[in-house]
Amino acid sequence: MSQNHDRLKYMKTDVDLIIIGAGCAGLSLGMQLSAMGENSPKTVLIDPRKSYQNDRTWCFWSSENKTWNNIANHHWNQFLVKTSAQSVVVDCSFAPYRVISARDFYDHVLAAISSNTALEIKTDTTVIGNPKLINGKWYVHTSNGEFNAKTIVDTRPFPVDPQSGATLWQSFLGCEIESIDPIFDPCIAHLMNFCDANNDYVGFTYLLPLTPSRALIEFTVFAERPYCALQLQGHLGDSILQYTQGGSYKVNRTEIGLIPMGIPNYPKQLKMEKTYVFAGLTAGAARPATGYAFQRIQIWAKECAISLCQNQHPIGHCKDKVLLKTMDAIFLKVIRDNPKLAPDLFISLFSKVKSQQLVRFLSDQGNLFDYLSVINALPPAPFIKHLLKRHRT
Repeated sequence: MSQNHDRLKYMKTDVDLIIIGAGCAGLSLGMQLSAMGENSPKTVLIDPRKSYQNDRTWCFWSSENKTWNNIANHHWNQFLVKTSAQSVVVDCSFAPYRVISARDFYDHVLAAISSNTALEIKTDTTVIGNPKLINGKWYVHTSNGEFNAKTIVDTRPFPVDPQSGATLWQSFLGCEIESIDPIFDPCIAHLMNFCDANNDYVGFTYLLPLTPSRALIEFTVFAERPYCALQLQGHLGDSILQYTQGGSYKVNRTEIGLIPMGIPNYPKQLKMEKTYVFAGLTAGAARPATGYAFQRIQIWAKECAISLCQNQHPIGHCKDKVLLKTMDAIFLKVIRDNPKLAPDLFISLFSKVKSQQLVRFLSDQGNLFDYLSVINALPPAPFIKHLLKRHRT
């Protein structure tokens, strides 16, 4: 015990910036700082994982970002939204839907970060206790020594109450499978293939066909509470059986995720010193109504890196426009109160809004006319009912 104490006491590292958490947000910021060359602050990225695994995917619509477009494993010019009664195919050839595997993302950003000696990644390193501000410097005790810096960007998810901390929870479990027969159409992604409507949750299958014989199949739930892997396994098995029609296949890998959708009140800890900023999934990176975060993280990472390299304070994620924030909040609450209506609401949205307007809206690039088109596409009754209920309370 005393040896460990002495090790923490004497292994001290002075840097300009500490990034706590080297996942998507932390690594994206590191990559942007590395691109600044000699202007980059001396930075250490701290993460508890021992190594990076191919354990997730990130998806987005994009036509312009050459960096991520080139790294993407596959793209689709069409996507499908389907209920038991209706299906809609949306053309997105103007901004193809793209997927990046964790393996390729990590390989790219880790190589970029390692090219600049001002940055260092410390994996297998756990933060012990809370960082302390002493005489204008932050001190961070870890299992790998003590680090101190003027600035911290903390990308660790903060605890969110499963009962009241989010309007809805997005829980998903998926497998990348490879079948013996060519059973998939790699030209169209299945964004939402809804299961039977019910009053407990909104459930749908998400299918990304990568080749005629290989695809990522996920079962996703929007609900008032999180769902664990065990609760999703049966649904995922049914989805795989549906798509493979009982044929033989092997599982290449699995992924599981949990995203809070709509955090009503961010914890007070987000309002700290200007030299300590929170970022990442639970600090504004994820779009409340969709859970999409990748593009939002890339925009933030570039803006934050520029600010840091200009010797200014780090910045957090930009707040959503008031209208967008209000629309997302109302939509989530209507789904929470009426999960059985959700499949028809999504079908209305995807069938009635022009594809370019819809993709801009989903990608946070919407304008006022796009917002109005979305509002006009949805049936007014459940939203009016929600607003009247809110007014009475």
